[in-house]
Amino acid sequence: MDPKTISLHCAQRVAMRRRVALFGAASVEQRKASPIFDVRAETDDALALRAGAGDRAAAAILVDRHSGHIFALCRRMLGSDHAAEDATQETFLRLWRHVGRWRQRDAKFGTWLYKIASNVCIDTLRKSKRVA
Repeated sequence: MDPKTISLHCAQRVAMRRRVALFGAASVEQRKASPIFDVRAETDDALALRAGAGDRAAAAILVDRHSGHIFALCRRMLGSDHAAEDATQETFLRLWRHVGRWRQRDAKFGTWLYKIASNVCIDTLRKSKRVA
């Protein structure tokens, strides 16, 4: 396997662990089987608004869609898979806590999420410099 494939598999494993930790294993399968919830029809912006209103399924879908990209960003910034996994988890925890504050007119959801991730990575780097 080439390094990109290994990285993708690692990101997929991280994403599944995050979904299960945040929303439970059953909710992932129930969401996929639901005939009234078409994931492809929902934009990130619409899902973010629903997640801000407390919809856990919408938040889980956002994690599904973005965890691989967020993990890759964190890995590039932090340089290790372990630190990237922790930063990815912290990013989605911050997302869940603050998604109600996101305003569609201010920024696209993806831009806002990437900013959260980069801030988490910067915080991690600052902490590691203080410890060293």
